[in-house]
Amino acid sequence: MNFFKRKRSLIASLAVMLSTAILAVDLQAASISFGVSGSPTTSVNIMVGNSVTIDVFADFSAEATLGGSFDIVTNDALLSYQNTSFSTVTTLQDPDLNRAPDLKSNKLEGFAFGGIDGVGTYGIVGSMTFTAASIGTFIVTAANSDCPSCGGDFISDQTFSSMAVAYDSIEVTVTGVAVMGCVYPSAFNFDSNATVDNGSCVFAKEVSMMGGLGLSILFACLGLVGLRLKSKKVGIV
Repeated sequence: MNFFKRKRSLIASLAVMLSTAILAVDLQAASISFGVSGSPTTSVNIMVGNSVTIDVFADFSAEATLGGSFDIVTNDALLSYQNTSFSTVTTLQDPDLNRAPDLKSNKLEGFAFGGIDGVGTYGIVGSMTFTAASIGTFIVTAANSDCPSCGGDFISDQTFSSMAVAYDSIEVTVTGVAVMGCVYPSAFNFDSNATVDNGSCVFAKEVSMMGGLGLSILFACLGLVGLRLKSKKVGIV
């Protein structure tokens, strides 16, 4: 009898462990990631002065959410934040629940979205546009929001409680400014600072043999004229 009790107890424990594991898998499937030009990626390169649009992807396909918010860690010295636009078509969230983040020091606070009927899809939530300010590399990442009034934690559409969300990152590398000019050292106007040739190079022109002979004859004639003028001047004296 005790054997069967222990067996049933063991089966019940295994069932609880299995359901917990399944729930954990579901919760881990919820994630916020980044990409460029509509594709998830882990890195992007831009040049100083240029703009880059970073897409924000959300994956709540395993467990729908009623909504929530998160913060994005940035680097003001490297990236100058411009604006955020939302893509309601791909995520099917409620536009009234969308919240563009507030610009803080090295942080975008309270990027939020949600849906009364739940958001249970994978797609682009919105896009953030930055202007590259200086050369360097920085990892832009998302994290739990420090602003409860901005939307708070993500709430499960199934359990109506806070749900775990995995936050990914994207590495942004800003390179130097393209300097237009003549990049060929043999040119008269060679610019050692130029990185991109703009077709302005000026090269020395070769003098043909006929041209050289013509110059020689010209100089000889000028020499004879000079001698005649000199001899006449001596004669007058």
